[in-house]
Amino acid sequence: MGKSKLLIILMIFNLTNFYSYNALPNGWYSIPSGLNSTLRSVHFTSENTGIIVGYGPSIIMRTTNAGENWTVTNFTLNGINLYMLYFVNDQTGWISGDNNTSPFVNVILKTTNAGITWTEQRQGNGYIRNMHFLNAQTGWISGSYFLKTTNGGTNWVSTLPTGYVNSSCVFFVNEQTGWAGGMPSGPVSVIKTTDGGQTWSTQVTGSECYELYFANAQTGYAVLQDGVKKTTNSGANWFISFNAGWGISLSFLNAETGWVIPQYSGTARDIIKTYNGGINWINDGYSGTEILNDIFMFSNTHGWAVCDNGVIYRTTTGGSTVGIEPISGSMPGNFDLQQNYPNPFNPVTKIKFQIPLSRGVDAAGGRGVLTKLSVYDLLGREVAILVKEQLAPGTYEYQWDASNYPSGVYFCRLTAGDFSEVNKMVLIK
Repeated sequence: MGKSKLLIILMIFNLTNFYSYNALPNGWYSIPSGLNSTLRSVHFTSENTGIIVGYGPSIIMRTTNAGENWTVTNFTLNGINLYMLYFVNDQTGWISGDNNTSPFVNVILKTTNAGITWTEQRQGNGYIRNMHFLNAQTGWISGSYFLKTTNGGTNWVSTLPTGYVNSSCVFFVNEQTGWAGGMPSGPVSVIKTTDGGQTWSTQVTGSECYELYFANAQTGYAVLQDGVKKTTNSGANWFISFNAGWGISLSFLNAETGWVIPQYSGTARDIIKTYNGGINWINDGYSGTEILNDIFMFSNTHGWAVCDNGVIYRTTTGGSTVGIEPISGSMPGNFDLQQNYPNPFNPVTKIKFQIPLSRGVDAAGGRGVLTKLSVYDLLGREVAILVKEQLAPGTYEYQWDASNYPSGVYFCRLTAGDFSEVNKMVLIK
């Protein structure tokens, strides 16, 4: 097939809101899609409008009401699997895919009407694994080659340096300065260009790169085979920010706040978050069992994650438990539940507690101990679960708003590993 501007819509149907929404304790909830496809990439241009792509069979899903309804396009061109999508604004975006077998055949689709329709823009040999666009005209794709466009994808030229057999990820901060990750003839590495891809220099060796993000020309993150690395000097030096497991996907809002899907023992079933530029990472509380493939955070609160077996997760709280705030990254010497303050209170009180570095807690890797903070009434009934997630070592504070609870005596209980402690609280209205 040539580069004809065929409309790639073969069959469209609606998935209406008969779904059951499974709430998780931390603010993530699942949205069964009614499909069995492996969902590989997600992007939202607003809190309500977004696109998801996947394969098995290959599909393009679109919603304009935050997942209540989906319009689904079945895509069946030469057995192509859809892997990656990227929007540069609320109207213009691209999808890439390939047949995932040798000899590789790939395709790029483009939309200029917010994903309502897609046209085939390019088809060629080889595979595509990542892409990045600065604007509606200038962008790059990476895979078995490294190509650049300056006219919105109509034409592409190669800028991959000699000796590299593939490029797995790409990110540019302007038309001249960018980074790519891949596998040269020697060790795998992260490379940098300052002249638009004409020449490249090696910055990281020994670890394959899966995804890149730069907040500016100085500060960036690389999701690598051995964890997450960060640079604050344009890549001249990189240091380990998170070192447990491979990184699968990342979504950063700025240099300080970001989410990563790590992979432990071959499976990706966690979401970790940093709120202070990678100094600390906490488990974001995802407790599903599905294998995660991609995450996209539209804001500090609203985000999406997609999985195998057609499963979609959404958060409107940033994933973390509402109300909890890490107030210190130092390492406490012991577990401790401090008395709430004020006490008595009406109707808001603060509860401070500590998680120490101990057996089963990996501070450097960001994986902590499963922590539960609950409230009980005088009859011993659990009336509120304030926190239920893995927390890294540190001191935390939870602000409990008891506006919807009657006056009386309550008990706050902290359990973490083998530790348990209870404090008495008095609510007076």
